[in-house]
Amino acid sequence: MNIQKRASWLTLLLIAVVSAAGVAATVWQDREISRLIDTHDLRSTQSIQQFAEDSRRRELELKTSILASNPGFVGYISQAMTAGLESGGAIDAASIRDLLEERRNQYSFDVAAILDPSGKTVVMLGNTLLTMQDFSSMPVFAKVRASSSAVIDLIHYKGHLILVSLSPMLRGDTLEALLLTGIDVADGFAGPIARAGSADIALIGVSPGGKSVVTSTLGAEDYQALIDAVAAEPTLFAGAGTPMAPGDFDLLLAGGATRASVSPLFNAPSSGLLVSIVPVAERVVRSGAIRTPMLIAGALVLIVLGLLWWIVQRGLVRPASHLTEMSERVLRGDIQVVARDIGSGDLSIMAKALNHALKELRGYKEVVEQREKQT
Repeated sequence: MNIQKRASWLTLLLIAVVSAAGVAATVWQDREISRLIDTHDLRSTQSIQQFAEDSRRRELELKTSILASNPGFVGYISQAMTAGLESGGAIDAASIRDLLEERRNQYSFDVAAILDPSGKTVVMLGNTLLTMQDFSSMPVFAKVRASSSAVIDLIHYKGHLILVSLSPMLRGDTLEALLLTGIDVADGFAGPIARAGSADIALIGVSPGGKSVVTSTLGAEDYQALIDAVAAEPTLFAGAGTPMAPGDFDLLLAGGATRASVSPLFNAPSSGLLVSIVPVAERVVRSGAIRTPMLIAGALVLIVLGLLWWIVQRGLVRPASHLTEMSERVLRGDIQVVARDIGSGDLSIMAKALNHALKELRGYKEVVEQREKQT
């Protein structure tokens, strides 16, 4: 193989190696940049989640505190609960219901209930917890009894996530009843977070029977994939199903692969989780926006390498190959060859030197032949 072919193959190999390295670097950079942007988007969505949770919690806490500490309201409820019992009759539930319905509409509660001191339901308004008659075994009731102060907690009940506030209703030091108020955490909570964070949101209810999607901006066809992905991530949970700090994980949806993050909902991981998901369509568009400039830059590099290859071939490899060929012909005894003009530089000097030497050799040969003829 002559020098031109060897140089050509070597140059092409170099270009191929550089191209492969460039493609690998582009793919790696695309993934890393995409992952960094995904992480930033997920953290931003979780910050919005925290703000929304704090706002909901403060609003519910303030409204319930105003109502539970109102002497007129507490006195009326106390009188309605004890009047019937003192005469051997039943609690005046109808009067309690009328007053509670009025306050419920006034404060826009989804759920409102009066419980007796033992945690049993006296009056329940709102369809969400309508069938729940006894709260005595629930953690929120135990916390109120232990602290004698209002407690806010998240309850997952029959496909609903309800943020409830349970407040003691006191007359002096006597616990007359318990006021339960609540708001249904559903589209009205997930939708604004999704819009503000430009992400898909899913609220997952947690119960002893497993996890289920309560509401989501995803399509129903992705619900099972979401539940399976959350359940399959052991790093997201630390014993007894308690989530750790927000954990990111890969998620394969019907529309494609993306990244998601799960975090406790209202600091109640045993009841609910919020999953924020980078929209697949946005991820595809963003990946294209990242990859296209890199591919253009790579194409420009290849063009430059190709141009350099052509320059090297024209200015160095071909002249050197030509000189090598001429030298081989001289070695075979052909001194009539003439090296073509190959421009300037060292190779040009070598070509001129070769032509001069061959010219001298041809002249010497002619002189020798003439002498032989004379003799």
